[in-house]
Amino acid sequence: AIVFVATTKSHLALGRSNFHLFGGWGLAAVSFLAVILAALFLSPRRASWVIAGVVLMELVLLAPRGVYGEQSDPFPQTAWASFLQREAARDHGRVYSAQDLLYPNTAGVYGLGDHRMVDALYVERYFTYLQRFVVPTIVDRFTSDTAANIEENPMFNLLGVRYLIARTGSAEPSSQYRLAFEAQSVRVYENTEAFPRAFVVHEVVGVADQRDASRFLSSDEERFPDGTVNVTGKDLSRTAVIEVGENAALDLRRCPEREASRARISAFSPTNVRIRVQSRCPGLLVLSDAYYPGWTATVNGAEERIYPTDLALRGVRVPAGESVVEFRYRPSSFRIGLVLMIMGLVGVAVLILGDVRSRRLRKTRTSNGAGAESTPARGRDEVRG
Repeated sequence: AIVFVATTKSHLALGRSNFHLFGGWGLAAVSFLAVILAALFLSPRRASWVIAGVVLMELVLLAPRGVYGEQSDPFPQTAWASFLQREAARDHGRVYSAQDLLYPNTAGVYGLGDHRMVDALYVERYFTYLQRFVVPTIVDRFTSDTAANIEENPMFNLLGVRYLIARTGSAEPSSQYRLAFEAQSVRVYENTEAFPRAFVVHEVVGVADQRDASRFLSSDEERFPDGTVNVTGKDLSRTAVIEVGENAALDLRRCPEREASRARISAFSPTNVRIRVQSRCPGLLVLSDAYYPGWTATVNGAEERIYPTDLALRGVRVPAGESVVEFRYRPSSFRIGLVLMIMGLVGVAVLILGDVRSRRLRKTRTSNGAGAESTPARGRDEVRG
């Protein structure tokens, strides 16, 4: 009632929109009398229903009006989005926009892969990778930072970012980016130096841990003006640095031909990735997705270790010939949670069955006790008779 009185034709502002709250002495009196009369003349159960109705009326009448605009589709099927969907379905290339055209979560709605999606989980490895090699000014999610080094940067190309989206009239990128599509004041450029989403290398450098991997990639390399390391002295299409631990090693024989191996993604989902590999000699399959605990890998059905590769990516050893590599996300936390859930359900079932059984026993004892008391009474009546 006090709120109704205080909001008599009051004018409030919410963000950039204004609205009027609907109130007044009349509504205040109605709500006040309804509650008082219900409490005095109705049973508690009925009074509670009346009071609940008054509260609901207040919520409806005090709801903001004129705040939000008309409903519209926030994800329209534009011509450039359709183009990217067709191309991404063919080569699984990632997309990136340094402007507000496409954000990571929006890319997911369109079924597009954005290399910035993984930092929503604050994966420490990936965050370090971005800070050291792409955008040193990042302090939170890598959304639309125009200061990112995306030109002539092998570490950016390693992420498999094949398409750059920009508005018509914005600064033209370097010759590394070829104009592939233009419509609705939007241009889509193809990164001609982007790495495939999955590829095979035959030269591997083993290090102990993440710090050593970062040190190896940064050693003897030039830097961009902002301090970002520009890894140009190492051919990342042939060589990968993996973390094998203190006393482990990975032996791979060099292939004599540069194009001796091929990798093709045959199935992709957020929790499953299947890749078909053809290699003339043993190698390391590199998948430019973030290394993260919980992922498992099989090669031709046999379980295989996933190595942290190039600081933030995944690597799996593959044999010579044809092989099928499958990545699955099966974290131990899920298995533990599943076991606990089953134990909880079993425990609840035991408690319910125990309660039902105890009720039946009490009922049986009660009925037997009543029958025992009635038997002597019938005997005395028969004696009197």
